[in-house]
Amino acid sequence: MCGIAGIAAYHPRAAQVDETELLAIRDRMQARGPDGAGLWLSPDRRIGLGHRRLAILDLSEAGRQPMASPDGQVVISFNGEIFNYPALRAELLAAGVPLRSSCDTEAIIHLYLREGTAAFRRLRGMYGIALWDARVAKLYLVRDPLGIKPVYYADDGLSLRFASQVKALMASPAVSAQRDLAATAGFFVRGAIPEPRTWLADVKALPPGHWLEVSDGRRGEPVPFETIEEVYRQAPAPGLGTLEALAETIAGSVAAHQIADVEVGLFLSSGLDSTLLLALAARAGRPIQNSLTLVPDVYRGTADDEGQYAERLAQRYGARHHNLVLSAAEVPDLLERYFADVDQPTVDGLNTWLISRAAVGLGLKVALSGLGGDEMLAGYPSFQQAPFAARFGRWLPFQKFARERLLPWAAPAIGRHLSTPKWPALLGYTDGLAPSYLMMKALFLPYELPLLMGREAAQEALRLWNLDAQLAAENATVAGWQPLAAVSYLESRHYMRNQLLRDSDWAGMGHSLEIRTPLVDREVLRAAAAALQSGAVSNKRAVIRQMLPELESQILNKPKTGFTLPMNHWLQTLPSLAAWRRVPLLTAGNTYGGRRWAYVVAQQMGLL
Repeated sequence: MCGIAGIAAYHPRAAQVDETELLAIRDRMQARGPDGAGLWLSPDRRIGLGHRRLAILDLSEAGRQPMASPDGQVVISFNGEIFNYPALRAELLAAGVPLRSSCDTEAIIHLYLREGTAAFRRLRGMYGIALWDARVAKLYLVRDPLGIKPVYYADDGLSLRFASQVKALMASPAVSAQRDLAATAGFFVRGAIPEPRTWLADVKALPPGHWLEVSDGRRGEPVPFETIEEVYRQAPAPGLGTLEALAETIAGSVAAHQIADVEVGLFLSSGLDSTLLLALAARAGRPIQNSLTLVPDVYRGTADDEGQYAERLAQRYGARHHNLVLSAAEVPDLLERYFADVDQPTVDGLNTWLISRAAVGLGLKVALSGLGGDEMLAGYPSFQQAPFAARFGRWLPFQKFARERLLPWAAPAIGRHLSTPKWPALLGYTDGLAPSYLMMKALFLPYELPLLMGREAAQEALRLWNLDAQLAAENATVAGWQPLAAVSYLESRHYMRNQLLRDSDWAGMGHSLEIRTPLVDREVLRAAAAALQSGAVSNKRAVIRQMLPELESQILNKPKTGFTLPMNHWLQTLPSLAAWRRVPLLTAGNTYGGRRWAYVVAQQMGLL
């Protein structure tokens, strides 16, 4: 895992690449690559590639980047891991390709030399790639289909700048720090900035499963090569669509994600997803050596103490377990450091940042995470609630009128007196599965934004964001799909991609830790989508029961858990988090901590 950076001066009137500027962008990501740094400039200085290295595969100097083909015509800067790399390497060796290293980066170069852009579809893994082909004078930026690894870019019409983090691009004087107003609206509604927007107006995210080409004095638009929508739309491949096939694919993914030349640890809560990874790793003959759980001191000895359950699970499967206690006295200082590290506003991420810090303290460079189990395998209440709300909404006419006229006027006042402030949204956000899903998952509904941002700013932000058009497009996309598959698609496209995966990337790499997600995998996606579309899977517990029959019902039926933090307690007691108290909407008795935390994040990161 690494950090990539670069500048492409593609327009004839563009100045040559400024080496000092490129180094500033690259080295803003020093934590992503403490094991090495590289820089490459084309002879005409129109293309520059930078790289920060966290050595995981082939720890020798043979894995240094940017890396060039034997003739020097193709140069790559690569961030990520390719989990079908052993098979690709064997294929290349059998074809007589001389490989000088045992790292996956070199295999990508030779695969591209043989197959061109078709090579990107053959990569199973998490990645962001910058590849320069001097033979045709083309630069490609490439991102993995699930969006596990990010690629961000800024284009001023003359030069393209790109990096693995938004804040890295802020090191360039050519990239403005002006906030994107529509992204602020998206943050308050979704809890994270919805791609392709970022919190900066100048910077965009390359969509997952796309490449972007720079050539002939111009930058093209992103081109899809494999997207999750395509996977859900396809008829199941032969042999898929069954619970057994899904179970076999997940087991294979866990084994593939353990490929490394360093130890691979595990984030272990008492939840089903991390338990599954722990058990499958042991079953495959590569048991986890060290697992860890984050335990806030206020939870010790209570029902919220994940550590007591995780320790028993670790003992069962042969892992050495570490319960890392977070004391209340540490929190103010840690929060200050956290906000300095956050790459984009998010209501999540703090738990991942804290446990990543703890993992590195144990000497780990790689950790597995159970992220993705709920989104891919129907583990959330939203899988039942959103389809039910959409069916309810069929009986409610005039929803567009309610969204535009009735709710902005009446809902905030009415919502203060209901058990949840989101109940009024039933009148205007249940005309299809996409709006119903939005209502279930939203932190704030659009009609509440004027109370947070001010009326004029909120109206302009919503106009720019154009949420209604997005919801209509998503309704059209999932029309006719099996409801569980449709919700899985929406969960994966929004919450998992924009929040969980993004936060795992910057929060782990902020501590020089690579977080791997075996349940968020190309082959698992294909098998899960087929099983959901065919009706073979109705919920995550059925999958776990199939794969781990040895689990007692006490564990299998334990209420859903994760690495939770005492946010409500901190919001009530820490002066640095008191900004929410100035907003009447957030002092109402029926609000909840996530909404207050979102406002604090927005205030801390300059969105307001």
